[in-house]
Parts: sequence; structure tokens; C-alpha cells
Amino acid sequence: MAEINNSVLLDLISKMRENTNEQTQEAVLEEIVTNAKFIIPAEVTEINPEEAKTLKNPNHNTRIKFSMIKNDKDQAFFPAFTSMDELYKWQKDYKGETISLGFDEYAAMLSKSNDFAGMVIDPFTHNLIIDNRMAEELAIQKSIYKNGSAKRTLKEGEKIRIVTPEETPTEMLEAIKAHLANEPSVEKAYFRMMIRENNAQSYLLAVDFNGNMDEVFPAIADAANPHLGNMFIDIVPADSGLGKNVADSTPPFYTK
Repeated sequence: MAEINNSVLLDLISKMRENTNEQTQEAVLEEIVTNAKFIIPAEVTEINPEEAKTLKNPNHNTRIKFSMIKNDKDQAFFPAFTSMDELYKWQKDYKGETISLGFDEYAAMLSKSNDFAGMVIDPFTHNLIIDNRMAEELAIQKSIYKNGSAKRTLKEGEKIRIVTPEETPTEMLEAIKAHLANEPSVEKAYFRMMIRENNAQSYLLAVDFNGNMDEVFPAIADAANPHLGNMFIDIVPADSGLGKNVADSTPPFYTK
């Protein structure tokens, strides 16, 4: 494993502790999301060739199980140590495997599991927690900044509610309609709000279209983004399970 140097992050955390405000908090989060690398203890075992043949990728020959840390509420977190010295505060004589991960890898692991409440940076000193909801939002913001849009997946078995928002985002819907008027592949579009298990709210758009989703959806997101404020917007095909729920429960706000 390459040497880990998180001196910039540690300096920013120190400044945040001395003077906690929006600016110092954002500086810490930006360093975590964009530059920092963390150490996580792991158990690495070989997969026998016969078992490997049954996997989606038969070329995988190792299985990795990451360590976890629980709080007094029995919630599990992925540890993210900024140095080996910090790891030794967890287990003084640890001699097992370690792996270096960035924020993107932590966010991906959290998005696929219902067993973890988040990640915790240096739990025995700084104890900086990024819970599932914050990790997802940071990952989305990073993707939007880099790519103009972001993809996210509902966790298996996750329960959601589809509701009508208390306030209709008229400017956003008008901007989307203006864009769709010049998008021949879209037949109809439906609008609701989605509330997830962690109470995270987002606008939900179901789109009846013919074309390339990877081209159509980001363009719709670009039209909506200037009017989102602090909200996110999820866009799904109208013929998907979630999209059918939306289309069956409300009339379209746009028709070709």
C-alpha cells in the first residue's frame, strides 16, 4: 500500500475545530471528497476456482471483507483512518491487511449496503462521521460538478413514498417544459416528490421517451438544475417500476 499523507485534511480539521463555520466545514468536506485517501483494515481471502466460476466476474480471485466499528447505539460504520498511527488506536498490535480507499469507494460501498450507517474518520481522535445520507449527497454533488448529472440506485428492499410536494416548483417545471418542446424523443413527463427511508427528499420525474437515456436525461437535468436550490431531482423512465407508479398517480405536466 502506498504511503498515505493526509496532512492537508488534518490541518483543515484542526482549523474547523478552532473556528466551526460554514466555510471551514465545506473546506474539510471538499478535501475528503476530492483528495483524501484513507486506510481501512480488511480481511482478504482467496476464492477457489470452482466458486469463482459462479461469480458475475469469474476473474475475481479474492474476497475482501472490511472491518467495521460500532457506536453505543449498535450502528455500524466503515472506519477511515488518516494514518497507521490512527489505526493503531483501534488495535495497538494490528498486523492484518489494510487497503487504501478514497471517498468514492466508501460512498459506493454505503450505497449498496443497508448494514452500515456511514463512515467515520479517525474514530478515536477526530471522530468525524459522514452518515449514509450525507455520503450520498456529497457523491451526487461531486458527480454533478464533474459530469453535469449523477446516477444513483435505490437500495434493495428500500421503502420510499411518492407524494405531491407542498409547493410546486413552477419555474423548474416551466424550464423543463421549454426544453422538452425541443426534444422530439419525449412524449410525456410526470412530476412528483420522492421521500426515502432516511427522510431524504427529491423531486421525481418520470419520462415517457424513445431514445438514448444517457443523452435525454442529463439534458433534462441541465434544464432543471438552475431552479433546484437545495433539492435534488431524480429522473426515471415512465415504463420502469418507479416510473409507472408516478405515471399512474398523476397526470402529465408535459405532453408532446
